[in-house]
Amino acid sequence: MAALAQQAITHGKDDPIALSTAGFSLTFGHSKMEAGAALIARACVLNPSEAMAWWMSAVVQARLGEPDIAIEHAHRAMRLSPLDPNMYQMEFAIGQAHFISGRYQEAASLAPGYLAGRTQFPTWAQAGSCGLRLAWTSEEARGLIGASSQV
Repeated sequence: MAALAQQAITHGKDDPIALSTAGFSLTFGHSKMEAGAALIARACVLNPSEAMAWWMSAVVQARLGEPDIAIEHAHRAMRLSPLDPNMYQMEFAIGQAHFISGRYQEAASLAPGYLAGRTQFPTWAQAGSCGLRLAWTSEEARGLIGASSQV
């Protein structure tokens, strides 16, 4: 994947979609977080209206331990693309940022929205149930865990 990311960087150095997707792929496994974040940031500068780049930035910023920046970037992506069929990914980024910052109730409150009908994402259900459990709502956590185990 790194070789493909490098090609995207080389041939798409002024293309925000190429840069953001290349940067995002570099962050998988947390191997090149800062380099990936820098590429995504450049994509956001090149096209401040590219919702996908802002969503990717939100995910990466949360992983980098910058939850408030992550939430801001996810909200920006949502404003830029309010009817986006991948809105649940933006909501999950916000939930992840709240979870990382220790705001478990806020993280838990978003779980039903990003999980609605998406049992193909058991990790997301587990993340939501962790937030619920830490927010001391065990019954709701058990419901999400049950939904994730059906996958």
